[in-house]
Amino acid sequence: MRFLICLFISLNSILLSSAQQIKVEVNKFQEKNTKAYYLKIKIEKNGVSYERDTREAFIGLFMDDLGGKLSVSDICLLVKEILPYTHDYSMSSQKVKPYYLISYQQVYKGLPKPKSKTYPIAIDAMFAINRLLYTEIIYSLSTYPVLYDSKTLREVNDNSTMIKSMAKRYYQWLHLIEHSNYSKRDILSKEFARFLNRGRVKWWDMMLVSRGVRKEI
Repeated sequence: MRFLICLFISLNSILLSSAQQIKVEVNKFQEKNTKAYYLKIKIEKNGVSYERDTREAFIGLFMDDLGGKLSVSDICLLVKEILPYTHDYSMSSQKVKPYYLISYQQVYKGLPKPKSKTYPIAIDAMFAINRLLYTEIIYSLSTYPVLYDSKTLREVNDNSTMIKSMAKRYYQWLHLIEHSNYSKRDILSKEFARFLNRGRVKWWDMMLVSRGVRKEI
């Protein structure tokens, strides 16, 4: 009898775990009448579905009801599904433009803008991770989908070697999460997001910091 009870509990736990597992689909689509592309991201958990594509102005996952239901392992799986696209150098269908909450418009009014006009899917993928997870603190990470070399202070949206360097940073970021006991709150904090700007290649906003236009972010 004790064996049957234990077996029932074990099976029930497996079924519950399975029911709570996140499902993620990330696909690349070609924009009509162009040779450019965008990513579509679909997330499902416990019957709740969230679908966005990188052409949209706001895709912040944690501004949606589903975001609060995601565990650390869910976040890891989501990022894992997006990361392969960080090696894709086909052109994004979107032009370079700023992304931040409307309440910050006055903060950025009059600040210098990047010269880059386009960016590849590789940058689109990394920027999508930023936007999905760090929407409310995007101003502390990357308001433009533009990378620059902190040694030369040059924008590098067209430099595959530099883009690969930043992509490596995202893999390291994921490895850090997977091999630690950080909580979801830790991972989504401004302090944790700063890890992504600590390499030689950084997001545009750090260029403004290096020039003294913005204070440390």
